[in-house]
Amino acid sequence: MAAGFAVHLANTAAIKQYEGLKYAGDKRDAVFLAHIFRLGLLPEGYIYPPEERGPRDLARKRMQLVQQSTLNTLSIETILARQLNLRLNAEQVRHLDSVAVTSLGLPPNIETALAANLAVVHTLQAQIRVIESILHREAKLRPEFAILKTAPGIGVTLATTIMLETGTISRFRTVGQFSSYCRCVESRRVSKGRKKGEGNAKNGNKYQLVARLRPLRTEELR
Repeated sequence: MAAGFAVHLANTAAIKQYEGLKYAGDKRDAVFLAHIFRLGLLPEGYIYPPEERGPRDLARKRMQLVQQSTLNTLSIETILARQLNLRLNAEQVRHLDSVAVTSLGLPPNIETALAANLAVVHTLQAQIRVIESILHREAKLRPEFAILKTAPGIGVTLATTIMLETGTISRFRTVGQFSSYCRCVESRRVSKGRKKGEGNAKNGNKYQLVARLRPLRTEELR
């Protein structure tokens, strides 16, 4: 594209050749793509703007760290519930320190395991804060996405993540297309009013947090 070529990104999930072909190969695939492109039938994917790929990938890294932090936090909660019948939420777990862990009077091996989880949580939280500060500085929320902040549980960070994953909202012709992209649309095949199977349930963007139908933890609400 930088060299002036017209680039078309084929959506391979929407392209399927006749399965009864006797011979298939790269050359035949190229001829097939050229043929359907000439007919104006080539399903194309969205080419994300290069200048925004860095912030988008950084937001994805934050999501990965949040998931790992949540995993270790749940492990600590489970240990405390099993050993002491003590119920702590995620915020209380993150405020634990070595002195507090020692004062719990856990068996030595259990205390070591909990301390290991806690050290990982503190490290991950520190890196998450670093990434969030960079995103807040470099990724400005565009006006068309400002309405996201009016939804309960969606703050600046989550709204920015959704914006970066969406790209240009005008590329979706209908609300249904965007909902499908977010994996919010049920996948099923129906014949004569009965369900006969399911389609491609993974078709869409797995990073779209708006598509995750589960309670958001504290880390994701900021």
